[in-house]
This record gives sequence, structure tokens and C-alpha cells, in this order.
Amino acid sequence: MTFGYTFCPDICPTTLSTMSEAATKLAAHKDKIVYLFVSVDPERDSAEQLRTYLESFPGIRGLTGSPALIEGAARNFRVVYERQPAPKDDPQSYAVDHTAGIYIMGGDGRFLSKLPHIAQPEDVVSRIKGFLKP
Repeated sequence: MTFGYTFCPDICPTTLSTMSEAATKLAAHKDKIVYLFVSVDPERDSAEQLRTYLESFPGIRGLTGSPALIEGAARNFRVVYERQPAPKDDPQSYAVDHTAGIYIMGGDGRFLSKLPHIAQPEDVVSRIKGFLKP
């Protein structure tokens, strides 16, 4: 799983591409693995916005919720995020600074590993395979 937002210009699409490619390479294990993108921008990232955005990243599911719910999830993963001021002429054109990375969790919700957002798909595949039970 990773945290981000659909209007992110660079890190999120790169991370999601990596995760999507890993999902393709691990398709034989699709019944054991769920790939999640958790939005830190609930104001703009509705369920519909996430669904549309994630069409470009096959295999990844989007999650959003109330600001309080997202804040709690982010805190549990030690993810920091902060909305930046928007230009006065376009109040919806703001950025959200956020912690980047790929979190690997066990089926029981236990934290297993974290990879940097610059990890290659092969790194993600290798790490996940290391945690899969035969």
C-alpha cells in the first residue's frame, strides 16, 4: 500500500506504476495480495475520482474517507502529510506534501516491510515473494 493523492504530479504516479507492474508480475498470487492507494486528499479524492484515476494503474484499489479517518490511518503508518496553500486565482490547485513509500503488510494487518518510493518493480516483487507462504 501507499499513501498519496490523485493530483500528485510525480511521486504518486511513479509509485503506482511500480506497484501496478508488480501486481502484473505477481498475478499468480492475486488471491493473496491486495494493492492499495490511500488518499491523503479527501477534499478532491472522492471514490469516483480515485476509481477514474486508478484506471491507469491496473490492480490497485483506492481508499478514501473522512479527514479524521485518513489522519488516523496516516498516523498508524507514520505518514506525514500537509496541504500547501493554493494560488489565489485557483483555490483547488493546491499540492499536498506527503511521506512516500510502499508498505507491505501481512494478511493479519501486521507491518512487514517498507520500500522507498523509488523502488523498482522487481524489488517489490522480490520483497513480497519473500513474505508469501508456499
